[in-house]
Amino acid sequence: MVNETNVNLVIMVIVLVLIGFIFISISYFVLHHRFEQSQVTVSTSPRGGVGWVEAVVVVDNTPSLSNSNLLTAWGLSIYIRIPDMEILFDTGPSPNVLRYNAERLGVNLSRIDVVVLSHEHGDHVGGLQALNANSVAVYGAPGTPANRVVNNTLEISPGIYILKPLYGPPWETSLLINVNGYGGILFVGCSHPGIVNIVQNAVKIARVKTVIGGLHLAGASEEECISIVEKLKALGVEKIGAIHCSGDTIRNILAKENMLLNIHVGSRIMVSKEGGAFIIN
Repeated sequence: MVNETNVNLVIMVIVLVLIGFIFISISYFVLHHRFEQSQVTVSTSPRGGVGWVEAVVVVDNTPSLSNSNLLTAWGLSIYIRIPDMEILFDTGPSPNVLRYNAERLGVNLSRIDVVVLSHEHGDHVGGLQALNANSVAVYGAPGTPANRVVNNTLEISPGIYILKPLYGPPWETSLLINVNGYGGILFVGCSHPGIVNIVQNAVKIARVKTVIGGLHLAGASEEECISIVEKLKALGVEKIGAIHCSGDTIRNILAKENMLLNIHVGSRIMVSKEGGAFIIN
């Protein structure tokens, strides 16, 4: 009887030791994995870059106070000019709005070399018919009407990256352009996967100093927006043009931090080594 009791005790001790070992191993793996996830290495040596970037907000729901001739519509389209290439990032909700504003802003849609569709929502892809998509390279996240679906980060020209899509939902890609001597300017559509996650994805390639586009924070609390701004500052972001679905709360906080690029439909932004990021009009 005593021997049987001792055996049972030994078995119980062994089982408890094994359970403890398994628990400690799982806990270590989870904590270690989370720690690795939180460590983001900011690249300081991208493979290439451009001399300057000019960007024009062709479609946005943020009205212009200085140009009443432009249409405002819920959506986003940004014309981007760099040496030897013209890019259209998203196309807004309709071809009519895109054509109308482009004409008044001096943007020749027939000269577009590349279109990037951030995600499948109609307010970002609805204007595609304004271009001859058969003769233009149209890159886009899965689900978009692109003729070149993006699944992984692509460098389409030295210093110009269409980033690996992240899931929001939906799948969403972003455009990163590295400016020699300045750093990266990141164009985002709606930031459904989270703007911090998108920037973390981008800084693996180049330091992101400027972000332009929708941040998807219109309904976010002040506390959440403050936390996001702090995280973006820690990642090296200095200026943000928060338009489309960003919301007034994040814009007000960015203004207090002297990080806001106060842009709207019709705004023209220049980014260069000499001048940094600044608004022309």
